[in-house]
Amino acid sequence: MSAMALGEQAAMAQFLQFSRAQEATADQMGQRFLQATHQSGRGMLEVFERFANEIAMSAYYQSPFVSDHPADRERIDLMTREVEASPYRDVPDSPAAVHEFHLIQAKLTGYLYKPDSALVRYPVTDTSEEARYARAMAYFRKPELQKALAEVNSLIKDEPQNPYFWEVLGQIYVDMSQPDKGVGPYQKSVDLLPDAPLLRLSLAAAQLATEKPALAKPALDNLKVALRQENDNTFAWYEAAQAYSDLGNEPMANLSTAELDYTVGNLNAAAHFAMLAQHKLKEGSPDWQRANDILAIAGPNANRRR
Repeated sequence: MSAMALGEQAAMAQFLQFSRAQEATADQMGQRFLQATHQSGRGMLEVFERFANEIAMSAYYQSPFVSDHPADRERIDLMTREVEASPYRDVPDSPAAVHEFHLIQAKLTGYLYKPDSALVRYPVTDTSEEARYARAMAYFRKPELQKALAEVNSLIKDEPQNPYFWEVLGQIYVDMSQPDKGVGPYQKSVDLLPDAPLLRLSLAAAQLATEKPALAKPALDNLKVALRQENDNTFAWYEAAQAYSDLGNEPMANLSTAELDYTVGNLNAAAHFAMLAQHKLKEGSPDWQRANDILAIAGPNANRRR
């Protein structure tokens, strides 16, 4: 037992050493990206100093050996040198960046805080964009949907080129069980930001929720774009299976389901659906080969688990 314990400690030490190297590399790359975009790294440094202050109050993180992060002072000292060496260390954030940051804060507050707490932080007397954004999310979650619609429509009126305001409007309609009304706003958000996979996924989900056969193909096209960027998105694979099913393409519906199960680690189901797909796909085609790949990996692993 002692030998086993020592082996586990050695393995953990090796893993933590690797993790620390990864963390240090990530810190350096973060600073390099900021320099490449002519931004100051002081904000990043301040965030890590806050983390260090919080960690210092916790006995769990006192030992650098058991921590899965580099030693706090060592990490901050290295980052400080990176910041001070940057020619952009004193460049202030642009008003546009600050505005976008405040909108992100507001959306997270409205979405993650208890609705009443969010409404206290952003009272109705505050008519700023970020306050209306937060209230739209908070009202949506209460739900007080008419108030949510009023807030988000006021945002769209003031800033019609913001795709995320259209996204919220689409989300409200879909959650109100009115996907027909949600498709238009989601489509507008995708038109404004076509390279955002989550917007594509939301649009596709709304299109499929209408249960209109004519929208199944556009939904699938949107899902393909999203999956090219995020092929480990389980909800996207679920929706793709639904889209293929609506189009009467059973083999691809099975392959999409196999991808879903493979992604979540359900290897028995992944092998089963990959086999079903492979039997009806054209041999040698890319989709047939993908089903074969899933079978080759999931099948033996599933057997070993059993």
